[in-house]
This record gives sequence, C-alpha cells and structure tokens, in this order.
Amino acid sequence: MVWQLTLLILLQIKELTMNMRLPKFPLPIYVSNANEYLRKLVYEGAGKRYGLLSEEVQNRIETELKAIESMNVADYFLIMEDIYRVGRNRLGITFGPGRASAPGSIVNYSLGITQLDPLKHGLLFERFYNLNHKRLPDISTDCNEGGTKKIFEYLVEKYGKEHVSWIGTRYKDGSIRRVPCGIAISDVAISEIVPMTTIEDKEYGTVTVTNYETDYIEDTGIVKLDFLDFKIISFMDEVIAKVKENHGVNVDLSNIDIEDKETLDLYATRETGKTFLFNQDCLHRNLLYIGAPTFEDLTSLCALYLSSATESLLEFFKRQRGAYRGKDIEIVKDYNSGTYGMTIYQEQLMRLTQLIAGFTPEQSDDFRRTNGKRLVEKLDYYQALFYEGGTKNGYTKPQLRKLWNFWIKYGNVLFIKSHTVAYTLLAFQTAWLKAHFPEEYMEVVNQRDWQI
Repeated sequence: MVWQLTLLILLQIKELTMNMRLPKFPLPIYVSNANEYLRKLVYEGAGKRYGLLSEEVQNRIETELKAIESMNVADYFLIMEDIYRVGRNRLGITFGPGRASAPGSIVNYSLGITQLDPLKHGLLFERFYNLNHKRLPDISTDCNEGGTKKIFEYLVEKYGKEHVSWIGTRYKDGSIRRVPCGIAISDVAISEIVPMTTIEDKEYGTVTVTNYETDYIEDTGIVKLDFLDFKIISFMDEVIAKVKENHGVNVDLSNIDIEDKETLDLYATRETGKTFLFNQDCLHRNLLYIGAPTFEDLTSLCALYLSSATESLLEFFKRQRGAYRGKDIEIVKDYNSGTYGMTIYQEQLMRLTQLIAGFTPEQSDDFRRTNGKRLVEKLDYYQALFYEGGTKNGYTKPQLRKLWNFWIKYGNVLFIKSHTVAYTLLAFQTAWLKAHFPEEYMEVVNQRDWQI
C-alpha cells in the first residue's frame, strides 16, 4: 500500500536531529522572542504560586528554562499555557492536576498547566524532559467531558484547519479510527507531511484524521498533543455545582488541604465507597493493613497497587506501622523518609543515583529506562558507573551492592511518582467532597449510578 511505502521511506531517511514541526506562538508586540515571553509568564506564575521566591525555587526555574531554551522549544510551552488558560477562562474546561511526567516541571506548575508543586512532592524535571532524547516532552492531562473537542476546535480557530488534525489509529482489520486524546499540530499543512483520510466517527461525525499513528506522527516531527475526557472530572464538576446551588459556596479543589482531617478520617475508617480509586476492592482492602494514613501514604498505596508489587506492598505495611526492623543506608533512609525508607518510585531511584554515585540527570533517567527494559549491556555500563561513583563518594562495596541488587530486582515495578501523585490527588478530591458535602456528593453518585 502507498501509505506503507511512504512510511518506510520516511523512517529510513529520518534523522535524530530533525526539526520539530512546531508552530510559532503569536507573541505580544512588547516581547522580542518566545524565550523572553516564556520567562516572563513563568516568573509571574511562580510569584502567584510561591509568593517571594526562595533560592530553591529560583534555581529550579532557571535550570528548567535554560534546558527549554537550549532545545528551542519555548513555543511548545507557550502553546500549552495558552490552551490551559483559554480553556479555563473562556471555554469552560476543567482540567485535572496533571498526568504522566508533566507534574515534574516547575515551569508547568508556574504556567498553570499542572497543579502539583514538584518541589513539595519530590518530582523531577529530568523524568519529564530528558534532553538526550531529542523529542518534545509529553504534556498530557485529563479534562471534563467534551473538553477535548473544545480544545481541538480552539486550535483550529487559532492555527488554521490545515495545521490541526485528529490522529488516526490503524486497527488489525486495516481500518483507521480517531484516537480520542490525540491531536496533531504543525507549522505547515499536515497533509504536506503525512497522508490523511476521512472517516465516520460515532461521536464527531465525518472527520479528517492522519493516516499515521501516534508514534509515526512523532517521527515526522509533527507535534502530538494529548488530552483525555475523564468522567471523574465531570462528576466532581456536578457535585461542586450542587454545593453552589444548595449552599452558595464556591469550591476550589485546587486549594484544598491534602492533610485535611475529615478526609483522611474517611480513609482511616475505610469509608471510601464511591470515591475514585479507593472504591476498588484491592485498594479499599489495603487500607486495613496500615495505620492512620497521610496523603503520602495514600500515594504509596496507589503506586504499589498500580505496579502490582506484592512483595513491596507487604513490606510497606510493616514499615508504615513501625514493625520493620531492617537497617537502611542513611542517605536512602533520609531521602525516602516519606516512604519509610523504601524505594517505591522511579524518581526516587533516579535521585538516589545522582546523590550516591554522581549520575547526571540524563544518566539517571536513562538508567531508569534501561533497568525497566532489562537492557543487559547498558545495565553493565551503569553498574560500573554506579560502583565507581559511589566508591568515590565514600560508600562501601556491600552498601552499593545491596542497593544495586534491590534496584535491579524491583526496578521494573517502580512506578512514576508524578502520575501517581496526580491521580491520588484526584482520588483525594472526591473523598474531600464526600467528607464535606455528603448529601450533594451522594445525590450526584445516584444520578450517575456511579458510572464513572
């Protein structure tokens, strides 16, 4: 078929340093370039988030901005900031706190793209954007039902219908269908880069989609944007509307206290029926085996559940209840204090390799990927690097061996913390609404028959 031949030729001539087909964001007349405007918006947003900026916050912002500038991708962040700002203020879209690795960036947090402070939660920029990969970072999020369509229509309005398209998915029977969350955007007409096709979509009617799937779209340099309509966000919108109607109270879930006693009491007493995630049997049952939980405990439970790490889960129960009698290396015990000395998250693994063995941020992320995929030759390289760096920093061979063996054994079940924290927050928000406005909450539960 023609599209297969075209794709084969495309992949053969592809270069790692290809130019991304990134549209130029239209700048205000008072700024000279995208980097300058992005810097302005980030510092304005950070001031609203943090007030007076500490040295830690400023250093993190500068590290990220310099990385973004070096890769010449400021326009991408400006496009995304515009989508979120216009989506909230003009299009009536409610966004989730973030998804996947995006909450690891303080730039995203300052721009209002994500709602989680990466410093507070120990999230890493290099997990979000490894500069060695020569690709755009992935900013993806959830929104209320109908939000993705509104975003698509806004992008068509702003950049032109030739430059925006749904991304198609090819099924085993050869048919092409629309991917609900995949939007392609380019600085030139997309049809000049990849073949297009028209399909009948049960939700949107007749639509034009790319004849290439997501991975191949990225190989062409076309920019892929991921938004996903998520019923749980629409559900919470409906509860908030009921609260406003009944009590005249404007609920802002982005500002609730994640250590709110009434909400944590729901988890402690396992009254989490009809709440996100902890309504499920396994997570609901696991609350039996821990003491009064903190938000971080809930996040750990979610990570261990999602990664199916049964052995680690049993150890977590012991540690959380103070029954663990083992001895951890001091730096591991300190850095992993929120998880009682356990390495549960990919970000913990990455940061500990930096602290113990002097790995660069990019090396730590590459080791994380290598370990997860069990690439033996590269693991041998990183083992030598880890022992060499750790020895130079004063750690003994037995200490390094103990850590290395644990990471190799469990590295493929370590979960991404940025995603886990975001989804735990969504769960916590549902529990907060149930704890503080139970009548309105259950009314919407019954109306929807908990079909979320």
